[in-house]
Amino acid sequence: MKNFYLKHKSIMDILLTYLALCAIVALGLLVWVLTEGAEVMAFYLIGAVFGLIQLPFCFKPKKVSVKLIPVYLIFAVLIFALLNYWDGGLGGELAALILAIGALILAIGAIVAWLTFAIVHLRKKKTEKTEI
Repeated sequence: MKNFYLKHKSIMDILLTYLALCAIVALGLLVWVLTEGAEVMAFYLIGAVFGLIQLPFCFKPKKVSVKLIPVYLIFAVLIFALLNYWDGGLGGELAALILAIGALILAIGAIVAWLTFAIVHLRKKKTEKTEI
């Protein structure tokens, strides 16, 4: 296991940082789950999976516009929710609320992925400074 970790150190550091941040968010949500019910945990899993989708977009591309492709999806869902809300009626408002909640869940996953990117980036800068 040690050889595997040393061979893939950068990827393992990214995943371990992401898992640590997910664990912190999960502890906060655990209180909510205990008070509201188990449905919240499914929302957390959807957000975590979206965060895993966002994570490669944070690290691989060089252009910021490409890094933000999953964030564009969140804005598209919010715009669609706003259009449903403006459509009016009870059905439009309910659909807008459901879409807005879905966008919020995806946004939490994206935020955790970007926090992971920031932490790993800062760590890398710090180790580069100490090596010089």
